[in-house]
Amino acid sequence: MAPVLHAVEQCMGYDYVVLLQPTSPLRTVEDIDGCIQKALVSDGGFCVSVVEPSHSPYWMYKVENDRLIPLLSQEELIARRQDLAQVGSLNGAVYVGEIRKLLESKSFLTENTLAFFMEPQKSVDIDDASDFEYCEFLLNKRNKKRVPQ
Repeated sequence: MAPVLHAVEQCMGYDYVVLLQPTSPLRTVEDIDGCIQKALVSDGGFCVSVVEPSHSPYWMYKVENDRLIPLLSQEELIARRQDLAQVGSLNGAVYVGEIRKLLESKSFLTENTLAFFMEPQKSVDIDDASDFEYCEFLLNKRNKKRVPQ
């Protein structure tokens, strides 16, 4: 966050900042534009890209002394995935923030931050060589669809 705040302080005169991390190369122009548009129409001034996780945190537990303790409390265990609350996991692809509010909060993540959902295939974050290879595979697959045969 410090590099973003430093850049914003050095380049005054803008209303919004968009952070695009290089480890998320599969986002598209439509994803970036969609996230920006959502931030522009919100009162909160922030929007970040997320992906629906493959496993809900409502079904996750921490383990203490071999006992399962729910990460999120629920009045009753929800057995059907369709009945769970919608959740989003940060995918690191797009962060949009109104500069005035960003300088106040020092974070893109506030109680007013909106979620922009992206597809899992575009939410791959490169952390190691296997992630890089998977991204190459997805990019090649995407490019084959675009080329007329």
